Amino acid sequence: MTLAGPLAIAAAPAWAFASKEFWDTKPAAEWSPDEVKELTTKSPWAHDATVSYNGGPGGALAGRGGVAGGYGGVGRMGGSRGRTTGGRSPNATIDSGDGFRAIARWESALPIREAISPRNPGPELPEFYVIALIGDLPSMGRQVSASGDDQEEEVQYERRLEMLRQYTKLEKKGDPIFLAKAEATPAKYAFGSGTLFYFPRTDSILPDDRQVTFVTKVGPYEAKAKFSVRDMIYRGKVEL
Repeated sequence: MTLAGPLAIAAAPAWAFASKEFWDTKPAAEWSPDEVKELTTKSPWAHDATVSYNGGPGGALAGRGGVAGGYGGVGRMGGSRGRTTGGRSPNATIDSGDGFRAIARWESALPIREAISPRNPGPELPEFYVIALIGDLPSMGRQVSASGDDQEEEVQYERRLEMLRQYTKLEKKGDPIFLAKAEATPAKYAFGSGTLFYFPRTDSILPDDRQVTFVTKVGPYEAKAKFSVRDMIYRGKVEL
């Protein structure tokens, strides 16, 4: 009996003894704007993505006259296009001085949904894990065609999506989970324009997986973000 208590403590995961965060102690409706910002930009569910440039001859996804699939010049998500890479090394990591930044966020997780809309967090997504990539990369979602040629836009979107499926995945223990679909963030999305990446939940992510890495390639740019599954605990439950 004297050993049972210490042994049980030793067997428990480290996160079981972590101090309570505001998202575990306060209802979502009481989170302050600063707390919402913290949760949606720097928390277990939201990390800075490492953005690297992999252009070189041909590039990662580079095509003639810009990025393959009809992106045009690489520019900010939802913003202006045309930023060039100048004389940057083909495999350089984009640092903060270049202005290219991105946040990867687990959009399907309940705490993120509550931060976005505390009184109406929206339905659970039993079919998909959803990662939002917000920042200085081109959006992968459907765009309204200036010429009104919706059919041509659909062809270009399907071409982009096919390439994304080759390079976008959730890396974890065992086989990775590959992309099912990609959409642009809603027009009035409060946290910046970007892309929502959908991954099927047919292969579940469990605490024993320990770490999941989101990887995607957008034009000549690769973005990665690592998440600790055992840190993504919301009110006693892993939330993805």
